Amino acid sequence: MLTITQKQVVTRNYTIDIFRILGAFCVVALHSPLGSLPNSLALSVRLCSRWAVPFFFLVSGYFAARNLRDRQSINFSKSINYLVAIFIASNIVYCLFYAIDNNAATTIKLTFVGLLVGQTGHLWYIGSNIFGLLILQLLVSRYSDKVLVVVALIVFLGILVGDGYSRLTGITLQYEVARYLTSIPFLFAGFLIARHGEFLQYLSVKLCLISILVGLLVEYTEAYLLYTRVGAGPHNQELLIGTALLALGLFCLSLVFITPSANTLSDAGKNYSLVIYLYHPLVITLLYSVIKIGQFSAYVYWVSPFIDFVVTLLLIKAIEKTSPTVFRLLSGG
Repeated sequence: MLTITQKQVVTRNYTIDIFRILGAFCVVALHSPLGSLPNSLALSVRLCSRWAVPFFFLVSGYFAARNLRDRQSINFSKSINYLVAIFIASNIVYCLFYAIDNNAATTIKLTFVGLLVGQTGHLWYIGSNIFGLLILQLLVSRYSDKVLVVVALIVFLGILVGDGYSRLTGITLQYEVARYLTSIPFLFAGFLIARHGEFLQYLSVKLCLISILVGLLVEYTEAYLLYTRVGAGPHNQELLIGTALLALGLFCLSLVFITPSANTLSDAGKNYSLVIYLYHPLVITLLYSVIKIGQFSAYVYWVSPFIDFVVTLLLIKAIEKTSPTVFRLLSGG
């Protein structure tokens, strides 16, 4: 691996893809059954994993800018159409599953909100990504980068006030609204980092690692203070200041620490990270509610993120190998 200060010319930095598969694992960890773990350990897993979705938004914004040639003729229609296809396909899959699982908690949500954010909780990411790209396309062709910075900061502060810090401020944003707005600050940040990438020469791996540690420390401190002072449940915190710092630190590290050639992890990140994100809840449901693997040993829950991630990845690769058409449909292809 190389660092950016060595100035080697590379066509693609595969570190980003490596971090994408790491982010997919963290999302799986967030949704894995951790109830049998000591509370402090389960909380640590969740707080250490919250960076993943903001990181994915940063990557989306970064590549949107990398593909931009003329600011006045910006068009994200290809990316948006791809995300719409993914959103439709994944929602159909979950509707079919919910129609046969006989679980009152997973009824099909044919409401406006249900159709907007998806039939299962994590699909808000796709809708939010589409929304963020539309807003970015609207603003970037009309306003300067300084305006984008201001908008990103205002929206981020609004999410903090109405979501992460709502128990402290007394102001509450509807959950779905807060999640839809989450894409804006991070998409914009990724976009701006790509457009002004010259600042990366002033960063080093050491500085990025320090910022990551600071982000973790701030996130833990916020969660602790919010819980002890106003009773905000730390397990339910989606986005805090530390979360953003952690995601930005990891994203900058993925840009500064260059991997010039593909490897097994980068291939997995490029090809499977989004599909893992989309369908891991189905695998978790099958493992713990249908097969009930937890009944064999309580230790299963201690390693549940690893089990859930590996099984999801193997199933996806098996589908890709045995039925490429089905895989393309599931992945928006």
